[in-house]
Amino acid sequence: MYAIGSAVELALQHRLPRALIVSDSLSVLEALKRGKFNSGTDPITLRTCQLFHEATTVGTVIKCLWIPSHSYIHGNDIADILANEGRYSGDPPNIPAGPQELWPRFGKELKHSWTAEFFDICAHKAHVYATFYDGSALSNTSWFNKVDRPRRFISTILRLRSGHCLTPHYLHRMGLRDSDSCDCGVTGDIVHVFFGCSENFSASAELYAALSSHRFPLPINIYEAIFSDRLDVLDLLIEFLVKCRIAL
Repeated sequence: MYAIGSAVELALQHRLPRALIVSDSLSVLEALKRGKFNSGTDPITLRTCQLFHEATTVGTVIKCLWIPSHSYIHGNDIADILANEGRYSGDPPNIPAGPQELWPRFGKELKHSWTAEFFDICAHKAHVYATFYDGSALSNTSWFNKVDRPRRFISTILRLRSGHCLTPHYLHRMGLRDSDSCDCGVTGDIVHVFFGCSENFSASAELYAALSSHRFPLPINIYEAIFSDRLDVLDLLIEFLVKCRIAL
């Protein structure tokens, strides 16, 4: 596209009455023929179309001809040789780039920068999340994107992972509860809710045994289960909360 635009520009500079531009890029010629452009069209294509319009305005007749590449056409072979020589001679041309050319690299750098800053913040404000979340597996889509579970299931797991759930400890920290103690008298954090509360001893024992059967290392850290990518493990956590009538 850039080469065709440069050829049109050259024809205008020399005030040629007519010119034939030969190219082996069928896709570029078809794009110019369709003439359908939008806000996402790259600057090089827009520039080439503008030059064609200028040529029409001043009366320069320009035709384009497609020829197959690598077909032993003498003129085309010479053009390829000159093009390759031009790549390594003199200063490279200053070619403007559009979103299609810039975004892949910019998006990659933006994701890398965001990830580094995110885990830096987690190390100071959410050390549990930073400890158990696998940053190397950070995806562009959410973990629950294809999870066939109710909305309440997903929101509960998200609250458990972030620590922003309705435990006595968190509510006290937010100033919404006078004490951080559970009804049993012990600090009511997430670990206590699942494994430490005497009021749920039987259900906790069943959950511990079920998680043990899934080969979690002993003694079981409840956060290993909370951050598990296995739905059957997450189902066990939700079943425990439902059985004990705990709303988080």
